[in-house]
Amino acid sequence: LHELQEQAEKAEHTKMIEVSFTMSVLAVLLAAATLLGHRAHTEEVVLSNDRTDQWNFYQFKKLRGTQAEQVVDNLTVLSNTTKDSAMREDFEKIKDKYKKRAEKETEDIEKINDKAKEIEQEKEVVARRANRYDLAEGFLEVALVICSLTLLTSNRSFWIGGIAIGAAGVVVVILGLLLH
Repeated sequence: LHELQEQAEKAEHTKMIEVSFTMSVLAVLLAAATLLGHRAHTEEVVLSNDRTDQWNFYQFKKLRGTQAEQVVDNLTVLSNTTKDSAMREDFEKIKDKYKKRAEKETEDIEKINDKAKEIEQEKEVVARRANRYDLAEGFLEVALVICSLTLLTSNRSFWIGGIAIGAAGVVVVILGLLLH
């Protein structure tokens, strides 16, 4: 009887080691998922700021182009109302300069628009990745708690359930890493 009791205690101790080891692994995985989530959210904020900067630059270039077009319009009116041919030539030179600037600004805003849209798409991917990491973090936290119930109840089904939920969390992390 004494020998059976020792074997039961040894089996219980072995089970506790397995559960404790599983909980340690889950804790490490949880820390990794949390770190990935924080980094992804930080990257999302940086990209959001970059996108805002691009749109501000777009507005600046658009305004500058509009102003150049207004100068061209004003110079056209002045040129048409001036009788002095030398002054007309000066107006035409200045007008050509501002026409080129308006064209340049139009080209620039198209490039800036494309860049802003590219940043927006990248930000959306990073946001989806961050959401996956957050979901994985939730799975891993629940798995850790479920496994800890094994230590309190000595019911092995909690341990198996915790492992299954933890595996789901790992799969979600991997899906986040594969998202491009």
